Amino acid sequence: MNIAINAMPIDAYGGLTYLQEVLPRLDALENGYRWFVYARPATVAKLSFPARRVVFRPVPFHLGRPGRLLIEQLWLPRLFEADGIDVVYTATNVDLFLARQPTVIEIRNLEPFLHQQFPNSFPQRWRCRVLAALSRLSLQTATRIMCVSEFARDVALPPQHPCRHKATVIPHGCDPARCEAAARPVGAPPRYLFTSGRMAGYANLLTLIEAYAICRQLGVTEPLVIAGGPHDAGYERRVLRQIHRLGLEPHVRRLGYVPHKEFLGWLRHSSLFVFPSLLEACPNTLLEAMACGQAIVASRTPAAVELAGEAAEWCSGTDAASMAAAIVRVLREPGRLEWLRQRAKEQVRKFPWESSIQRLCELIESTKSMGRLGRPVPLLRESGQPSVAMQKQP
Repeated sequence: MNIAINAMPIDAYGGLTYLQEVLPRLDALENGYRWFVYARPATVAKLSFPARRVVFRPVPFHLGRPGRLLIEQLWLPRLFEADGIDVVYTATNVDLFLARQPTVIEIRNLEPFLHQQFPNSFPQRWRCRVLAALSRLSLQTATRIMCVSEFARDVALPPQHPCRHKATVIPHGCDPARCEAAARPVGAPPRYLFTSGRMAGYANLLTLIEAYAICRQLGVTEPLVIAGGPHDAGYERRVLRQIHRLGLEPHVRRLGYVPHKEFLGWLRHSSLFVFPSLLEACPNTLLEAMACGQAIVASRTPAAVELAGEAAEWCSGTDAASMAAAIVRVLREPGRLEWLRQRAKEQVRKFPWESSIQRLCELIESTKSMGRLGRPVPLLRESGQPSVAMQKQP
């Protein structure tokens, strides 16, 4: 079976990390599948590895995001026909509407559904409105829908939604060995608080900056290190003004976007990881923090609690005083840091990549037996023959 993966929208952050983890594992399976990854050339360069069953298809485009969207919707379906694709896996919210093959979309970006709740700039609000319309249409047209958490399913497909029956919840996985091996970054201070998030309203950095100012007043001396690149230029300017207004410029270090390997180093060797985000579907960063055995302070949101359970010190993400109190409590309460680190190592074992990959393959295999809009077609396998979706190499 030939499966297309639409990686055209992906160039950084969680989407790129997801594919970097998943593709080598898919390539190692002995199941007769071939995976065709369609991506912009720069993304192909970041994803490529010596592969047997993963085929990379660089797809150049121009004119920015509109040009990429046109290429996805109008040109990729032609490439699918040339490559003999059987099933399309978008790995994003948006379906490929002209593809003739059955499709699996992945609900992993919740910002378009709930963007009105966050302080986005005017251009970002319009972008989210367009993505929301495309996402809602995709729920109707996709053959199957993969949701990365129960919360993601409930946001995109509440119980009364007519397409909820299409949805399957498959959380992402994590590799503790990779996280634990991360080296201390060059130039990292001996002790520091670490956070990450793209410059977007839902990342909630304004509240974190205010909470950090309170922590400084309460005697916290560790600097705050922020990783994360641009997303909403207007919101980024507000964050910078907040840092300046509170006199925190000497104590806040902005890394911008950093490569994943370096990011893991900053995460693993920090004194405490603070996760203020108010909207996540299945936060890879939170999984990686647990895999690093890191103590975590996090906003109490449904997806984060679903993932981390007791492995975090929870706080109100909309209350800077609550966030500051949680940070100070973890840093100063005897034994609290080590207790959280131990809980994190135990919790992350519930999310092995093997389970996530197995369920993804089973979902794609079942999708092949359906028509473009979910109409069943005859199975080609003999009745009773076991699935080969997860037969591994000897």
